[in-house]
Amino acid sequence: MRTRIAVVLGVCCLLWTVEARAFDDFEDLEDSDSGDSTEEFFVINGFIQNQTGIFFSTESNKWEQVKDDFGNITEYPIDHGDKLGKLSMMRTTLQLEADLKPAKGVRLRGVFRGVRSLQLEVDEYAQPPDPGKTGGDYVAWVNEKYYTENRLREIFIDIEAAPWLDLRIGRQQVAWGDMGQYRLLDVVNPTNSTWHFPTLENYDDTRVPLWMFKSVMEIKPLNGSLEFIWLPLLDNPEETVTVPLTFVSAWGLPRSPKQEYESGFNIRKKTPRYPGHKIEDSRLGARWVGSLGVLSYSLVYYWTHQITPPIPTGFVQLYDPTRGALEVDRSTGNAVIDEVFLDYPRQHIAGFSLEYAFQSPVSTIVRLEASYTPNATYPAVSSAEKTTPDYVDGQDLYTSLLTYEKHVASWGIQLMRPTFIRFLNPTQTFMFVAQALHTMVLDWDSKERYLDIPNLDSTETKQHSLTLVGAVTTSYLHGMLAPKIVGAYIPGPAPSGFVTAQMAMLFGNHWRAAVGATMFFGEDPYKGLGLFRDRDEVFARLQYQF
Repeated sequence: MRTRIAVVLGVCCLLWTVEARAFDDFEDLEDSDSGDSTEEFFVINGFIQNQTGIFFSTESNKWEQVKDDFGNITEYPIDHGDKLGKLSMMRTTLQLEADLKPAKGVRLRGVFRGVRSLQLEVDEYAQPPDPGKTGGDYVAWVNEKYYTENRLREIFIDIEAAPWLDLRIGRQQVAWGDMGQYRLLDVVNPTNSTWHFPTLENYDDTRVPLWMFKSVMEIKPLNGSLEFIWLPLLDNPEETVTVPLTFVSAWGLPRSPKQEYESGFNIRKKTPRYPGHKIEDSRLGARWVGSLGVLSYSLVYYWTHQITPPIPTGFVQLYDPTRGALEVDRSTGNAVIDEVFLDYPRQHIAGFSLEYAFQSPVSTIVRLEASYTPNATYPAVSSAEKTTPDYVDGQDLYTSLLTYEKHVASWGIQLMRPTFIRFLNPTQTFMFVAQALHTMVLDWDSKERYLDIPNLDSTETKQHSLTLVGAVTTSYLHGMLAPKIVGAYIPGPAPSGFVTAQMAMLFGNHWRAAVGATMFFGEDPYKGLGLFRDRDEVFARLQYQF
């Protein structure tokens, strides 16, 4: 019945006579403010889009039973799956974009997005922060909180204050980096990738717009411009950080296996302490963009919060007056943690980017991007020593958790090379793209052990980590068909990665479509992209523009 409803809803939406922005596979719709007298006073456009996916991985959930000293048995996952034939998404989106130009040098822009999605069976494995409030119906909770949307996504005003000064005020996105999912410098807006694997989605769609003030000052004598942003964090506090992928299951993290600290805990509630609504939580940033001949470059500094992942900093255990001791779960004998606190510490990010186009002997575009964080915070492994507990609120016990602040440097390089392969495509070039990302903890201490993902001891941070990405795309029939193949590989003792192939199609001026398949691999189901090795998927997108 649900499938029938979704099909009918998708068909009805696609019958709306509207036009939408194209997929990333086609040329993006450009924002322009040229001041041409022929520009329209009011313009509205948008799209209707349906996305459907089905998992086809044959991976299965596996569990191990552990008996403690009291004879209590606890089950821990050692693998994850059971998604074969289940929906990975069934999502219909309506997006409307409007531009109003009431006067010369002034533009008001708004973007509305409405989303409806089917409830996904796989979300029964979601891990909500407060299970008590969700009542155990995790599938409905995920759908209502993350898959359903009705909102004015962006609303801002552009003002040309002077020929050399532009202002933008309102809820908006700022993209400072060009390395895609690496997000070395693209750190202003948090992201929401709960409905699909983020590499397969438009980055504009996954960013969460925030209220901010932005100014761009052109300095012609230096052949560049200075950009300044201020974010007062007026938004809903939950939206000021990236959505944790433990909150959903379709494209979230699996339930964690047994940790090194084997004394079991029953955690009743996780409380994220989101930043926002205080002047001291404001975020500030500046970017210089310039050129030296054919070399383009940028310099970036941003004072923000560590928007992902949230860092567990402490927990509370309740005192049971009937026992005269801390509360335990009487069915398992495990200690009860009433509440775990998750924080988003302050963070400095500085970096630069370079872009250069080699014309000969090989036509290649080279991009280099790097970032440095002097205070990246990591959670400790579960077996790390806790700090001395303090008693608070009577005899309830508060315990601080161990964390580490580290100096971290990351850099990425991208090579783009157009090449003719005549026997495969006699009229259009193939675009080959190669990327490499390297991250290093500068003040590494082998005696310390810390994690990339809280509560997953299998994600222990390495001093050096490397990711390799490759892509190739071309087009046929004057752009009507655009095949693309993308792959990623994380080397190491437990290598992992993914490969996706898709075909984008253009029909006339209004219709856009794409079909594809993605496969993940990883020797260890709890390391690298092995976390997603049960998400092999076939998917389709159908879009109508207005």
